[in-house]
Amino acid sequence: MSSPRHWVIVTNQSSGRGRSEAVKQQVAAAMGARGHSFDFIDAVGVEDARKSIDALLVSPRPIDGLLVIGGDGTVHHVVKAMIQSGRHLPIGLIPTGNGNDFARQLRLYGRTIPELIESFTSDAPITIDILEIHDQIALQVISTGFDATVSARARRMPRAIGSLRYVLALLLQLRALSTTRYRFVVNGITREVEATLVAVANGRNYGRGMLISPESINDDGVFEVVVVGPVSRMKLLLLFPRIFSGSHIDHPLVETFQTMNLEIEADTIAEADGEPLLSNPLNHRIRTKQLRTWRMA
Repeated sequence: MSSPRHWVIVTNQSSGRGRSEAVKQQVAAAMGARGHSFDFIDAVGVEDARKSIDALLVSPRPIDGLLVIGGDGTVHHVVKAMIQSGRHLPIGLIPTGNGNDFARQLRLYGRTIPELIESFTSDAPITIDILEIHDQIALQVISTGFDATVSARARRMPRAIGSLRYVLALLLQLRALSTTRYRFVVNGITREVEATLVAVANGRNYGRGMLISPESINDDGVFEVVVVGPVSRMKLLLLFPRIFSGSHIDHPLVETFQTMNLEIEADTIAEADGEPLLSNPLNHRIRTKQLRTWRMA
């Protein structure tokens, strides 16, 4: 057992249809059994969590680490607030969201509470990459073009639909399928492409386990760019199921490349980890930044 430390545990009460409250009690018991002290921040929604973290991180009180009980949206906003504060605390994630893509990347999804707490309190944190876009961040994937419009539409649908929201949104959005002109600057070289969508991937998956970039790992100092060229509605429908296995990257209409930084311009919207990112048009530089967290074997 490690020496006692002081933690702040952030819970999003609206995450995962209210599962966070029950998980919170299990986490408190597991932390107390290991002799660690902790304070809770009980937030209602991701914006409330972000504001609470903003206030906490400017206080002088010593904190050894943050634990986040929630989903992708909650941890996205907590990490963003921490980075903007200039502090670099390790963050452990206890997944209770609907997608949990960041937890899947770190092999935390499906673990028991005792297993997670044992790792967070006994193992040294690792350093991983995240994406930085101006004053925003992304833990997993920045989606743009058709992909982002589908995600935005799915987010407006009732949560009761569950995992079918994205598929239903895709079918409805097909009527407005179009391409976007992108301008990239990669390693000083400028190129322009016409694409249906472009995804900038730090992690393998998004959208509840869809393998948009199956070869991405988040501690290699680079990220992958996945470009889907102009495609008809029928071809897109045939291509879409392959994203669940990652085999879409072998399709001739799909291009992938790696880079350490990227300048991207396009007349389209973008999302980061399923959160609205930037207003139209997109015109920003993307590069890697570092975060301390835990990944299980």
